[in-house]
Amino acid sequence: MKTTTIARTSFALATIAALLAAFFINPFNVKAANTFSAQLDETSGQYFSVNDSPSLSITGDISVEAWVKPESLVDGTTYYIAAKGTTNAFNAWRFMVHWRNDVQKHSLAFTVDEDGTNNTVAYSYADVDMATYVGTWVHVAATWDATTGTSTPRVYINGSEVASYIPPHSNDLNTNAIVDTNSPTYIGNSPNETFNWDGKIDDVRIWNTERSPAQISSNYNIELTGSESGLVAYWKFNNDAGEDSTANGNNLSDINGPTYSNDPAFIVDGALPVVTVTYPTASQTASGTIVLTASSTDNVAVAGVQFKVDGNNFGAEDTSAPYSINLDTTTLVNGAHTVSAVARDTSDNTASSSVINFTVNNVAPYVPTLKVRKATNQQRVSTTTVQTDTDLTLGLEGGKTYIIDGVIFASAVNGTPDIKINFGGTGITTATIGYTNDGSQGMLANNATSPVIQLTATPEGIHIHGTVVTNANGDFELKWAQNTSNVNATSVLLGSYLRAEEINN
Repeated sequence: MKTTTIARTSFALATIAALLAAFFINPFNVKAANTFSAQLDETSGQYFSVNDSPSLSITGDISVEAWVKPESLVDGTTYYIAAKGTTNAFNAWRFMVHWRNDVQKHSLAFTVDEDGTNNTVAYSYADVDMATYVGTWVHVAATWDATTGTSTPRVYINGSEVASYIPPHSNDLNTNAIVDTNSPTYIGNSPNETFNWDGKIDDVRIWNTERSPAQISSNYNIELTGSESGLVAYWKFNNDAGEDSTANGNNLSDINGPTYSNDPAFIVDGALPVVTVTYPTASQTASGTIVLTASSTDNVAVAGVQFKVDGNNFGAEDTSAPYSINLDTTTLVNGAHTVSAVARDTSDNTASSSVINFTVNNVAPYVPTLKVRKATNQQRVSTTTVQTDTDLTLGLEGGKTYIIDGVIFASAVNGTPDIKINFGGTGITTATIGYTNDGSQGMLANNATSPVIQLTATPEGIHIHGTVVTNANGDFELKWAQNTSNVNATSVLLGSYLRAEEINN
């Protein structure tokens, strides 16, 4: 029984291994994206080369790109980045850091030649001292447009075209074609094998097109797939024995033992950032101005966080932690809304947070009414039930103490000319209101009704003065009626007024 079990187990493991080999990859041969670069030592004569091929026999438009990290640039010495030609200096094109005796500095240079003799060339020097980049990764690129033939090559540093110096003997081409030397292409050395590179090289690309400034600036720090149009050779140097990442098979041979360094020119970041909205919280009710906040992490670095309200970008991207932005919820209608955030890392990878649902509920701010004046005469007949005078109603804010004063102008022409008054309302904790006229005076508490106040046919004033304490927003109202019911009117006249003044508790 044990023998059978072991045999079945061994068969299963062998089957799994076969499936892995057939359908997947060898886990011991996985090449991580842009984790290495080529290390070339000048004194050891280390470089790479590849024999000629139809894809490398470029006679028209051309572009060459590379990342380089020079470890030394000795005065008087020229260092080749890449070139195509023969050992007897029969050159097609050259890309190099050239020592210029005229200005005593190292300049990035690119040449194309129509006959391989160095006599009929298009030549450009970048007017930059490359010695400033010793020990630093720098992207270099050069292009040439064959449609004009006599055009000057263009040179780029870190994605930007730089001003060029054109030597007096350059641009002597008679045709619009680069010579086809049927010769190898060299990386890190010259065709006559005398100008070795000293330092690191990474991500070398050769194109049979003239790359535009926009194409160079947008792709120089991005690892390509190798299938891009016009890309005829692409060496990533990811500890891959000089493998060409295009389908053209221009695999390099290593000469004198160049090595690989785990110091790549740039990091290919395929990991997405992580972002979480931390405020508001789910199902929260918000009002007024709130602060939207989010947290974000990334395996390399977070470049910024863009907040979204109801699916639309809100404000500018916040490029520094802690990530936050103020939201005035009064700019939103009351009801359901959403907040989310999008994080962007330094490789322009983006990821979105979960959507947070929240509710806006803004109550219009209370505006107290502290002064009122009666605009028209008002009569009441045949009633002794006090009723609110809507013209003489104050609006008071809660949690305050007010001084109240005013004058009620009243008159009556009936047989028993009189009136009674009441002060009360909502949101009032206590009220102490005094009143006086020529014949009556008294003190009223909240919602208490006065005894009879005698009137005459001539309008007279009932003076009001007191204090009110509130515990909530509400109204302070004058209520009045006839004290003795009569078919002849009792009137409160225009010009009557009440006012309130807030005082400290």
